[in-house]
Amino acid sequence: MIYFTDIPPQFAHAIFNYVLGLLLSMVRSPLDGSQELIANGLTLLWQIIPYLHGLVLKDLKQILRKEQAEMLILVTGNVPSTKKVIIHGPDASQIPTQAIISEETLFSNVLQEALDFFGIPNVKRDRYYLVDVKTKQIHIPDTYVRDFYFFRRNIHPQLSLVYMDIKQSRKELEHMSIFLKTTELSKVLFARYLLENTPFNQIHNCITFFHDEFIKSPLFPRKALESDFNLYTTIHDKELFHLDMLHKYNWTKLIACIFFNMDGKTSTTSDITLFLSVINGSFILHCEDLVMLRFCLATYINIVKHFRNVFATNG
Repeated sequence: MIYFTDIPPQFAHAIFNYVLGLLLSMVRSPLDGSQELIANGLTLLWQIIPYLHGLVLKDLKQILRKEQAEMLILVTGNVPSTKKVIIHGPDASQIPTQAIISEETLFSNVLQEALDFFGIPNVKRDRYYLVDVKTKQIHIPDTYVRDFYFFRRNIHPQLSLVYMDIKQSRKELEHMSIFLKTTELSKVLFARYLLENTPFNQIHNCITFFHDEFIKSPLFPRKALESDFNLYTTIHDKELFHLDMLHKYNWTKLIACIFFNMDGKTSTTSDITLFLSVINGSFILHCEDLVMLRFCLATYINIVKHFRNVFATNG
């Protein structure tokens, strides 16, 4: 795609529909090895956004919500969590257990319940991990269950408690972390390019959509600032660290784009404070990087200039 300077809109729409259909099929019927297809599909999706015309966010959201793929593609995605997961023990002959899931449940909480139920000795507990039965994907303990499993009537996710040695578990966790960060980066780029390429006469509707969705989303700004600190220095060449920096950089670009297309004379300050937390978090997390430091400071200055009436009144 990067070798094309211009793509006909009809061809771009055909590619978009094909890739979107592929991603939806992966959501409906996840398979072993589908991670790579999803990551590649999302990467291709945001690259063709500049060549699309007439893409309406509200309509796209309705389609994705109907297909239960909103969380996969949109940064504004917000779907209720599954209420229960089934956990199978290390021995297939053991009776599975169930874990009740809330909106704030981490996989570490589910893992602890499973370890207690199956009577795993304390000396071996740090070698056990939760793995999805269908996709064989390992789950990072510090991630939220609601980000992976959504509410479906009479359908409950199946997990397995699996023993892994240190080398294998580290490899699986690193692979999963890079996949998650790549997909999150692609989602932010999708939103950013969609916003930047929206015609002037439609930009207000687009800004309103993002603003309203972020304000009511319980995942914002958590998803924008999540970072895997424990894996930053272990992966070769700090691949995850650099991916995270790109992720935070593009989130800052997205927030800046939303701000600069809003009315500078707005009287509400609570919304500005919430959105600024993304830039503040990016600034703190990557303050040692000169590029990120300069970009965040420049964004601060431009925001203050744009909302000078608000900052002059409320500080």
